[in-house]
Amino acid sequence: MNGLIRASLRNPYAVTVFCLTLVMLGTVSVYMIPIDILPVFKSPAVQVLTFYSGMPAASIEKDITNRMERWVGQANGTSRQESRSIVGASIVRDFFRSGVDPNGALTQVNSLALAAVPNLPPGTLPPVVLPFDPTSITPVGIVAVDSPDGSQNESILYDVGRYEVRNMLMSIKGAVAPVVYGGKIRAVMAYLDRQRLQARGLSPLDVMNALDNYNVFLPTGDAKIGDVDYALDSNSMFDYPSDMGDIPLGSKIGNVSYLRDVATTKDASYIQTNVVRIDGRREVYIPVFRQLGSSTLAVVNNVKAKLDEFTSRLTRDGIELKLVMDQSIFVRQAISSLVQEGVLGAVLCSLTILLFLGQWRMTAIAVMTLPISVLSACILLFYAGQTINVMTLAGLTLAIGPMIDSAIICLENTHRHLGLGASSREAAYLGASEVALPELVSTLCTFLVLAPLALMPGMGEFLFMPLTLAVAFAMCSAYILSRTLVPACSAAWLSGHGHGQGHGHAEADSLGNASDGESRWLAARAFARWERMVDGMFEAYARVLEVVLRHRLLVIGVGYGALVLTLLVFWPIMRREFYPEVDAGAFEMYVRAPSGTRIERTEEKIAQIEELIKTTIPKHDLELFVSEIGVNADWSAAYTPNSGPMDAVIKVQLKEHRGKSAQEYVHIVRTAVANDSRFHNLDFGFDAGGLVRGAMNEGKSTPINIRITGKNQRTARSVAEQIRARCVKIDGIVDARIIQRLDYPEYVIEVNRAKAADLGLTQIDVMKNVVAAFNSSIQFNKKNFWIDPIGGNQYFVGVQYPEGDIKSIETLLNIPITSTDQRKAIPLRNLITLRKTTVPTEVTHDNIQPTIDLAMGVYGRDLGHISDDVTAVVDAFGVKQADGSWQPFDPSSSRKQLLKGSKIVLSGEYSRMQDTFRNLGFGLIGASVLIYFLMVGLDKSWVVPLTVMLIVPLCLVGILPALFFTGTAVNVQSLLGFIFVVGIKVANTVLMTDFAQELRHSESLTPTQAILKSASIRVKPVTMTAVAAFFALIPGALALERGSEANAPLARAILGGLLAGEPATLFVLPCLYSLLVRDRAGAHDGEGADDAAPNRDSDEFAVDVDEY
Repeated sequence: MNGLIRASLRNPYAVTVFCLTLVMLGTVSVYMIPIDILPVFKSPAVQVLTFYSGMPAASIEKDITNRMERWVGQANGTSRQESRSIVGASIVRDFFRSGVDPNGALTQVNSLALAAVPNLPPGTLPPVVLPFDPTSITPVGIVAVDSPDGSQNESILYDVGRYEVRNMLMSIKGAVAPVVYGGKIRAVMAYLDRQRLQARGLSPLDVMNALDNYNVFLPTGDAKIGDVDYALDSNSMFDYPSDMGDIPLGSKIGNVSYLRDVATTKDASYIQTNVVRIDGRREVYIPVFRQLGSSTLAVVNNVKAKLDEFTSRLTRDGIELKLVMDQSIFVRQAISSLVQEGVLGAVLCSLTILLFLGQWRMTAIAVMTLPISVLSACILLFYAGQTINVMTLAGLTLAIGPMIDSAIICLENTHRHLGLGASSREAAYLGASEVALPELVSTLCTFLVLAPLALMPGMGEFLFMPLTLAVAFAMCSAYILSRTLVPACSAAWLSGHGHGQGHGHAEADSLGNASDGESRWLAARAFARWERMVDGMFEAYARVLEVVLRHRLLVIGVGYGALVLTLLVFWPIMRREFYPEVDAGAFEMYVRAPSGTRIERTEEKIAQIEELIKTTIPKHDLELFVSEIGVNADWSAAYTPNSGPMDAVIKVQLKEHRGKSAQEYVHIVRTAVANDSRFHNLDFGFDAGGLVRGAMNEGKSTPINIRITGKNQRTARSVAEQIRARCVKIDGIVDARIIQRLDYPEYVIEVNRAKAADLGLTQIDVMKNVVAAFNSSIQFNKKNFWIDPIGGNQYFVGVQYPEGDIKSIETLLNIPITSTDQRKAIPLRNLITLRKTTVPTEVTHDNIQPTIDLAMGVYGRDLGHISDDVTAVVDAFGVKQADGSWQPFDPSSSRKQLLKGSKIVLSGEYSRMQDTFRNLGFGLIGASVLIYFLMVGLDKSWVVPLTVMLIVPLCLVGILPALFFTGTAVNVQSLLGFIFVVGIKVANTVLMTDFAQELRHSESLTPTQAILKSASIRVKPVTMTAVAAFFALIPGALALERGSEANAPLARAILGGLLAGEPATLFVLPCLYSLLVRDRAGAHDGEGADDAAPNRDSDEFAVDVDEY
C-alpha cells in the first residue's frame, strides 16, 4: 500500500481523474441497476400445470398428480417437491438447489412432463411448464378491465383480457401477466329445452352430434375449370351463432325437426366458476408479476405509461384499463425512506467529524470519500447482477461508519504528524502508511464477520449475500480512497502547525481563515473551545485509565457480571420473530364458506363483507378492495389459494397516507367479522405481510403451520383437529384453520351396466349425456368451434341445460339417454342409482406424501413465545424425533399407539426463523474464529487477539436492553446488527492493541505501559469512529418513515452494541490486555522491568507472549 500512497502523492491528477471516473460510472449504474424491495432469488423453481376439466380433486391427485410427481421429480438437482390438486387442475412444483441453472431446470422438467403424457388419462390437456419464483407470489400490480358504461358483458371483458390485454402486458420489459381472473369464459352454447327434447325423443348427445355434423371447419381447396383456377369455400361454418338454429336434427316424411325446435343457440359462456369484484363491481383483472431480476418500480412505471396506448388498441369500445393494487407505492416508499435515512445519517456523521476534527478541510476530505465509495459500490453491485433493495441499502447504510472511519483514522494520524512538525506531504504519507495495516485488518474483520452469512444456504444466501457484497464493495472502495484521495488531498489542502502551536489554535486559524490570529471568527473560537474541552476529556480518560488498571480484576468482574445479569434478566423476556413486521399498506382476507357452497351464495356473503369493510375502515384510509371468488381450472389455479366456489380472497388496499397501519386494520376487521352473526359459518384468515413476508416464506404467509403427513388423509385430519382444539386456547393464536377439507358433497352415479346393455346403451352413452346436460358437451368434445368475425378468435361450441333449469335432483334423474342402437330416449333414473358421499376440496403433497396443514396466525404476542407454547401442545400428540418432527399417536387408539409412516412437522415462518437463527449462530461462531485466526497471524500472538475477542460478548449488555426498551424483537435484522457490531468493535480494538504491540517493540514498554500509552493516543480515533457510526445509524433506528421498519432492529442493535462496546473497549480491554499479555522474564530491564513486575505476579491466568 505504501507504493500506492507514494504514487497518489506524486500524481494527484491521476487520483482526481480516477475519482471523477468512479462518479461518472457510478451515476450511470444508479440509473441502470434494477430497484426492488428484496434481492433476486437465485434458487430456481419450476411448476407443471395439468388440466382435466370437471375431474374431482381426489381423482386429479390419483390419476394425474401422482404420475406427474414421479416423472418430473427425477430432474437433477431437485431439493424438494410440492403439489396441489383441486377440481380440474394439478399443480406440481419442483424446487431446485441453489446453483442449478434455471434454464436447464426448466428444460429438464419440460422434457420429463411431456414424457409423462402417455401415462395420463385420455383427454388430459398437455402439461404447461412454467418457471416459478417463490419470492414473487404477490403481483406488483393488477390491471383491471372494466366497462364503465356497462356496454360490454363479462364474457367480452374476459375475452379482451385474455386475447388482447394479456399479450400487450407481456410485451412490457420485465412484466409477466400469465392469467386472467374473473369474467365468463366465452363459448357458443345450445341451451336445451328439456320438455321439447323429451317430447321428440332426443337426448343431449343427439343435438351435439347434429352440431358436429353441420358446423364444420373444412377447407374446400380449389377447382380448375377451363383456364381459371377457382378457390372453393362453403357455408360449412356458421358466421353467427343464432343461425345455428337452422341445423336439421332429423326428418320424417313431411316433418323436419330443427335445432331451434329444442334449443336456443347463443354466444354465451361456460358455467361461471370464478368471479372478480372491484369495489363491489364485477370486473376482470390481470395480475402483473415481475420477471426474475427485474425492477418492480420499472415494471409498474412501464405499465402505467402504456395503459392509455393499450386502451386505444382494443378491438372493443367502452372498455377501460386501470392499474390497481400498485405495490410500487410501498417499494418506492421503503426505498425512499432508507435513502433518506442514509443521507441524514451521513450528514450527522459528517457533523460529528467536524466537531472532533475542528477543520472544515479535513471534514471535507473525509466526507468526500463517502459518496464516491457508495457510487463505486453501485458499479460493482450492477456488474455482480444485484439490485438496489432493502438489503443492499441496509449494507450501504451500515457501511457509512466503517467507510468514513478509514478516512478519519488516516486524517487524525496525519493531523498528529502535522502537530509534530512534519510537512504536509510528509504528514500525508506517514498518516496514511502507518495506519494502512490496522485499517486493512479492520476491513478484513468486517468482511470475515459477514462472509459466513453470505455462504448460508437457502434464505440466508437470499438475504445476506447482497448485504455482504454491498458492505464489501463500499469498504474496499473506501479503503482504496483512504490510500489515494485522502493523502493527495491532505498534502494539497492541509498545512503544518509545529510543536509549539496547539491543535485548537491551528484549527481556529483554519476555520477562521485568519492567519495573523487577530480577527478569528466566532465559530472558530467556538471550535477552539470545543477542541480544548474534547482534549481535556481525553486527558481525563488517560488519568482514569491509570486508576482502572490498578483494579483490573474488579473492572473485568463488573463488565462480565453485567453481561450475566443482562442475559438472565432480558433474554427470557425478549420477543422473537423471523423478520420485522412491515406496514405494506395492504392486506388480504381469506374467506371460506361451507364446502360445496354455490358461487352465487358465496358472492352474496362476500358482498356483505365488503360492506362491513367500507364501514369499518374510514373512507380517507381505504383506497379500494378486490374480491376474487372461486377458481377456474386453467393457469390461474396456480396463482390462487382458492380451491372451489366456496373460497374467496379479498385484497384491501389502503391509502398511502393513512391513520393506521395495515396490521391495525387487520385486527379491527378481524374483530368486526367475529362479532357479526351473519358470518358465523365462515372461516377467515388474514395476511398483512405483503411483498416482504410473501417473499420470505415462498408465498406462504402463515406464521405457524403444523403439517401432518400420512397415508390416510382422514386420520391426519383427525390429528390436526385435535391439535387445533388445543392451540386455539393459546394466547396470541388467531385464524387457526385446517386448509385441506374433506367434506365437499358429492353424488356418485352408479350405472347398472347390465340393464344399460339390455337397452342398447353403453357407459359412455350414459355419462356423456349427463356431462353434456349439466356441464356442457365441451368438457369431452373439443372438436367443434366457431370463429368470431370481429375478434378472429375461436370458441368452442357445445350443448347444455340452462343453469336456471337445474333446480333439483329430479332434473338429473330425468335426463334422456339415447344411442345409435337405442333411438328411444330412456330416462336416466331407469339406469342408475345415486349415492351421496364427500370428497376432499383439495389434496396437497409434500415430497409425494399427502399432507394436512393447520395454519395459524399470531397477534398480540411474539412468534417465538407462541411457537414455544404450540410446540408444547404438539408434544402431547406424538413422540419427538431426532430431526425435530413428531411421530403422531393414532387418534382412534386410547393406548397412544404410533401411526407408522406419519409425522408432524412445525413449519411456516417459525421453521424458517429457527433455521435462520441457527445458521446465524453458526455463522457468528465461524466468523469469530476466522477473525481470531487473522489477528493471530498478524499479531504473531495467541493472547493479544484473545483480549480483543473477549470484548465482543460485552456488547450484549447494550444490545438486549436497547431492543427491549424500544419494543424491538430478536429477529434476522437485529441478529445481523449484533454480528456487524462484532466487526465494528474488533476493528476499533485492533487500533488500540496493534499500536500497543508496536510500542512494546519500539519503546520496550511493558504490556501495562504499552496499553496505557496506546489507549491515551488512540482514544480519539476510536471514540470518533464509534460516535460517527452511532450518529450515522440514529435515523435508521428511529424509523421515521413508513417502509423503513425492516431495518430499524438492525440499527437499534448496533446502537446498543456501540453504547456498551465503547466503555468495554476503553476500559475492559486495557485491563484484559494488561492482565493476560506477559513479557518473558528479563525481557526488560530498568524502569520497564520494574513496571512489568506487577504483571508477572498478577495471578495464575497470566500468559507469556513473544517479544517483538
